[in-house]
Amino acid sequence: MAEKSTNEELASRLPIWMPKDPDSGNYQLFTPLADTIDDLKSDLDDVNAATMPQTANSVEEIERLAIMVDVLPKKDESLEHYRARVISNYQLVTSEGTISDLLGGLATMLNVRENNFGYSEPHNSTSGYGSVVVTIPLPALDQTALSGSEVASMADKLVPISYNVDILTRGTFTYINPTDYNNSNFEANKAYDGLDSNGDPKNNGGTYAGLLE
Repeated sequence: MAEKSTNEELASRLPIWMPKDPDSGNYQLFTPLADTIDDLKSDLDDVNAATMPQTANSVEEIERLAIMVDVLPKKDESLEHYRARVISNYQLVTSEGTISDLLGGLATMLNVRENNFGYSEPHNSTSGYGSVVVTIPLPALDQTALSGSEVASMADKLVPISYNVDILTRGTFTYINPTDYNNSNFEANKAYDGLDSNGDPKNNGGTYAGLLE
């Protein structure tokens, strides 16, 4: 069922015996009030959006929010790139250097869920610092306005200086398994980067994993 318009909602509150169809004088009497309420709701939505860098609608709105983290827009910087930088710097301000802060900060920067990441701490007794490896699915990096090097730099700043963070991208390329190969159950010009609705490989090839630097 379609949601009632403001005008319909106001008219529905009239006593049952009063005419309230769209052609009635009672209904039309509410039109100016309904329009005012709709305009007010729209203004409130705009104000609410302007209170968060994730939803602000202009560079100017984000710049007002960025005062707290001292991040000014660069010359000719796009709205989405500036938004991503400000969100990232907010994560740096609130981070206490824990693994939870690292994963939560990256999730907020890239607008994905934390459970999309892989995480490990390789043991390395020869170095004087800790090592953290975070694996991020490639689509999460493709959709952000930040470059790979910017994401890697922000990740390093989210942990104590005694730790080094390596960001790995999780590629989509996988090899054909021996059974399918022996049974010729593959297409030479395609790789298993995904399956279509019929269970057949889709797209030409996939993407390799890699290290962001």
